[in-house]
Amino acid sequence: MAMAVRLGIVGPGLIWKRRHEPTLAPLRASFTISAFCASSERSRAEIAQKYPGAPFVTDYRAFVQRKDVDAVVVLTPIN
Repeated sequence: MAMAVRLGIVGPGLIWKRRHEPTLAPLRASFTISAFCASSERSRAEIAQKYPGAPFVTDYRAFVQRKDVDAVVVLTPIN
């Protein structure tokens, strides 16, 4: 059996909750979420409630240095 991809989520806000999280849910056997990255305290609180113990990073530079992330989903606002 193949090893699950360790996924990092950047910008776990509204589009994550409404689109990406539900779309990825049926594929959970093929990946694990290793860490989240966002600058919002609101996002931190919501992630802590739904994914207790999941690492949450506010500095993207520290996030991209993580050794436990194989791939990243970037969900930042399009201005």
